Amino acid sequence: MKPIPTNAVPNSTMQFLIRCLRAFLAAEGEPPFDGVIEEEVDWTSLFQLASWHKVLPLLYRSLQAAPGPVLSRLKAYVRSASGHSLLLTGELLRLLKRFEAQGIPAMPLKGPALASFLYGDMALRQSVDIDILVQEENYRSAKRLLLSLGYQPLYVLARRQEKVYLQYQCQEVFTLARGDTKITTGLHWGIMPVNLPFRLNLKGVWERCETVSLAGATVTARSPEDLLLFLCVHGSKHGWRCLQWLCDVARLVSRHTTMDWCLCMERAKTSGCQRALFLGLFLADDILGTPIPHEIKQKTQHDPLTARLAGQIKWRLFDGDLIVPGSWEMWLFHLQLMERVQDRISYCVHVLTTPGPADWSSLPLPDFLFPLYYALRPMRLAGRYGLMKAGNYIYNRCKAGNTTKEGRNSSPEEKDLTR
Repeated sequence: MKPIPTNAVPNSTMQFLIRCLRAFLAAEGEPPFDGVIEEEVDWTSLFQLASWHKVLPLLYRSLQAAPGPVLSRLKAYVRSASGHSLLLTGELLRLLKRFEAQGIPAMPLKGPALASFLYGDMALRQSVDIDILVQEENYRSAKRLLLSLGYQPLYVLARRQEKVYLQYQCQEVFTLARGDTKITTGLHWGIMPVNLPFRLNLKGVWERCETVSLAGATVTARSPEDLLLFLCVHGSKHGWRCLQWLCDVARLVSRHTTMDWCLCMERAKTSGCQRALFLGLFLADDILGTPIPHEIKQKTQHDPLTARLAGQIKWRLFDGDLIVPGSWEMWLFHLQLMERVQDRISYCVHVLTTPGPADWSSLPLPDFLFPLYYALRPMRLAGRYGLMKAGNYIYNRCKAGNTTKEGRNSSPEEKDLTR
């Protein structure tokens, strides 16, 4: 097993968690640590870290040699998570059955179906909601069906707001209250928001789809090649801040040894997501030791920007601060992911001018004044992020001055993140 990368060194808790995940993935699900754990482990920090990264079930499978109280705590959490997964699975199958009865083709995107496809066990992947993909022409019918089943839209929008939001997001989120539990379901007719230039051919995805078993039922699933592109694009969209997403990529690559890599690379190139694919594979190989074909590995390593982005992600992952990257940081990250100048220009124009829920809630306007939002959004962003950027610049300059006095040089990853 390759050593954990040293250019961005994880703390001892993260290092132990990565060892557990690597061991699980290498052992094909069998308990890998069946001997004595010799090192000192901060179990409270480990649980917090694993919970944030949504890998507690995988950690539990790895730690059969942990002290009894530790295993008991993990088992209780995994049992609770399994119960929630069963609830989501039942609701997912109910929705798919109702869609089928209405003649609406539907495909699970993530959640329990992905857990079953990748791990063969719904309990091994934490799921928090349901995501269903429908064809764009069937979206209105699917939405009416959800509303008839008691679901409510997450955002209550005016007519013009709803039109812009749906065009931008390619999805709508609904919630259903069931006793003390709230089920969240995302209804998608696209894979990514339109401002991100990752244009996966959905018609081809539907034509190439397969079937998998889920709790005794048969559901539609994407081909391994399409699924790999989706996982890498989804992880890149969110800055790979969660180890669960890397485990999904690693599990898919290691289990599907007949992956058509040439076809996968061709689809990534035509869809504008080749760098996103490179980044996902680079991280899965570098952090989790995922075996990928030599020629693919060479391609990922020969893209200097991929290596730099991976360094930034590892720096953030290993830093230990369990925080979600801010919008400004994600915008810069997305720009670096894009391979064509026209995509970057289009992305900047869209981010700066297209209003969203934050704009509408900050200044409610009647529908006939809706066009004003396009002019107000750049002003709101400048006011918010301009001051924030100035504050971060001053803070980082002061921090750099203190660091210089202490004789410590900033890493390249730190310099990238503070620009």
